[in-house]
Amino acid sequence: MHARVLICVTLSFAAVVVSCGKKEFASAHRAGPGAAGIALTDDELASYLTWSREYIALANSHKAELDAVAERGAARLPFGDPGKIAQDPELLAALDRQRTAMQAQLDRMPLKGAKAQALGETLAGIGAFVAQPDGLVYTARRDEQALANARRKYGDEYVQWVLSRESTIVATLGK
Repeated sequence: MHARVLICVTLSFAAVVVSCGKKEFASAHRAGPGAAGIALTDDELASYLTWSREYIALANSHKAELDAVAERGAARLPFGDPGKIAQDPELLAALDRQRTAMQAQLDRMPLKGAKAQALGETLAGIGAFVAQPDGLVYTARRDEQALANARRKYGDEYVQWVLSRESTIVATLGK
């Protein structure tokens, strides 16, 4: 029963994150190879990294809340009907509240379009947020294929600029 509730909550959590991010993801991933206007300043990078850290912290707090709501729901709801948790008023209210909070966070994303795409693809060569039982945790790890792809699309100068700030990136996202 607990596993089914956990699956329902995890799927609900993923649906909130994905549904809130569709518009931003689509608009941020349209630039083609050699996209113009992707140069960043240190302030823009710092702003984006801070925003990313806050986004993940919000997502992790949402996961913790959904885990707690699911536990309470599992205790209240009849055993043997895991579909009932998806109709639980407390869960639905939490999801609605979280959707609103996540959308507000996405609306504050400091980079859009080609800048966001280029930075995101380059950052993927430095590390990633990895799902752990308590939420997403930043893990620094080089992905040479992702870096090669970023170099092909955005140029070596751009990728080198980002890599020259790798220690700051890892320190900021790993907090």
